[in-house]
Amino acid sequence: MTLVLSEMRTALAELGGTRRPVLIAKPNAGLPHLEDGKAVFDLGPEELAARVPGFVELGAQVLGACCGSSPAHIAAIVRVCRERLLL
Repeated sequence: MTLVLSEMRTALAELGGTRRPVLIAKPNAGLPHLEDGKAVFDLGPEELAARVPGFVELGAQVLGACCGSSPAHIAAIVRVCRERLLL
């Protein structure tokens, strides 16, 4: 299930207390809008990665990114995990 960032917090808060084996958060890089007929996502790598600690606090155990993300988004997520979450 892929959710936009604002919905991701709600979903993690609701599912974080359940007895699921693994809770995965893979948010989009923002909400898409069309530019010249192409879907464009406005959240840059650092902006997306800044939300990662909040996802972990809500119970996410596996982190990633979905639509609109790039290798730079994943690299920023890894950096934040290493720096702020002491992984």
